[in-house]
Amino acid sequence: METNKKGKDSSLQKKSKYICDVCNKSFKQKYSLKNHRLTHTEEKPFVCEVCTRCFHTVRDLKKHHIIHTDRKQHKCEVCEKGFANKYSLKQHNRVHTGERPYKCEVCDKRFGDVSSLHKHNLVHTGERPFICDICDRGFRQSTNLKEHYQIHTGEKQHHLCEICNKNFSRVSALNRHLLIHVGEKPYSCTMCNKQFTRKDNFDNHFIIHTGERPYACEICNKRFNNPNSVKKHSLTHVLKIYTCETCNRTFKKLSDYKKHRLSHSEVQIKPEKDSS
Repeated sequence: METNKKGKDSSLQKKSKYICDVCNKSFKQKYSLKNHRLTHTEEKPFVCEVCTRCFHTVRDLKKHHIIHTDRKQHKCEVCEKGFANKYSLKQHNRVHTGERPYKCEVCDKRFGDVSSLHKHNLVHTGERPFICDICDRGFRQSTNLKEHYQIHTGEKQHHLCEICNKNFSRVSALNRHLLIHVGEKPYSCTMCNKQFTRKDNFDNHFIIHTGERPYACEICNKRFNNPNSVKKHSLTHVLKIYTCETCNRTFKKLSDYKKHRLSHSEVQIKPEKDSS
């Protein structure tokens, strides 16, 4: 009887799981799956009454409302930035401490929050769950898909900097740019106290201290500590380089290489005289 009961319990657990057919993420509640499915579409039915910004779920809308009500009770002791909950404050504190507890199992790159790790994992899996319903092009993030849609609609969102009139297609890009004008550098290196305006610049800098080389060449697996170095290296596989063994001079064309080799040749080839 107990075996049958256990079997029934396990089958009930299986039935209680609702799986997303796009990314295979599972949920215990049907409404949770329904809300999650909206993240794979452009549908955002929940609208903020103050600024008309739209959201996928009620939960996201409630989180957003805090911006307008100014209920940010949890303040950072370093920069005094306010947060709505302790978790967000804890996550923010890692900017100042340099703590990155979430590690990629493939390349060992570390992240300060789990969402950044999940986004990074898509680089290794090649998964692009956000699909354009017009041209079927896939994207790793919903924000990239939204930006891509402007190609088809002809619309282009303009976010203007009020200080220098520079134009940006995304709010996040404008916000990063504004830090230049205010002089704010929220990302501080705990090793050398160097400060950065942008998180990606901070991440690339921090690797200098750790000796980490998270960027690998897809062809030969040689590793580098920044993305620009791996891009430069990749060109060596695309372009055939001919190197002179005598002086190490390099050539892109085989014909130029052969001409140059003659300059090192001690024996000059002379045309044969006609014996007749």
